Amino acid sequence: MNIIQLDAALTSDLSWEISQEKNQTFWHLDFGWEKTLLEPFNSAHFNGYLLALEEFVRRAPFAPKIILARNDGHFKKLFASSELLETRCKESGLKEEIFFAELFSEYLHRLISVLPEEVLPYILFDISSEQNFAAMVIQLCARRFEHFHFLFSDLEIPVQGSAFVGIALPQDDLYQAEMFAPVFSKLEKENISYKCIPEELLNEYWDGLEHLIVHPNLLSETGKRMLCGFEAAGGEVLSMKSKDFLSKIVKINRSRGI
Repeated sequence: MNIIQLDAALTSDLSWEISQEKNQTFWHLDFGWEKTLLEPFNSAHFNGYLLALEEFVRRAPFAPKIILARNDGHFKKLFASSELLETRCKESGLKEEIFFAELFSEYLHRLISVLPEEVLPYILFDISSEQNFAAMVIQLCARRFEHFHFLFSDLEIPVQGSAFVGIALPQDDLYQAEMFAPVFSKLEKENISYKCIPEELLNEYWDGLEHLIVHPNLLSETGKRMLCGFEAAGGEVLSMKSKDFLSKIVKINRSRGI
């Protein structure tokens, strides 16, 4: 993977040397968020980042893949602490880690609004095996980062790509990492391809899925209606309340010769 990094921090004069590269090249606009912490309500800072992005698009119309952030999954440390930020976090009613993932997602989505349709926005994640895998799943799912493509330097979080098994993620306030962790662990151990999909986006991302794992007590009425559509399309729904649902998946996987 070829990555070309450009200084796009607020202090940068944007005097980049840009030459046309092959299509597989990733261009990383480094906004310097490790040094200059994000102030999400500072419009001047946002406009500065937006200017850098617009300048890059103007000067490199041939660049199809842009990395807008590199992050290790610890979103809170990206933001400058403020009383307003703490108030917004409390008012959201979300767990702190989800609130900051949501806030970062919203900020990035505002930035990519200026990108041409043919340009693909990416985030490069450096997720460590020491981190809480099940917690990262809900933070990085398509509920927040639907319009971004992911790259992983180490541990990959299964929220994108193709798979034959899907796991329906309940709403943020109902998700319990400790309940889903054993399921993820078992699937990984058996080398079973799977991806995690927010329940409200199931019908947009179930192409290719043959089996969908759900916890019926955690699904909304909308989610339950989507399950009917999945079954009508020939898919099989497996309940986490069933004692043998994991063994059934393992048996199916082995029968595929994988």
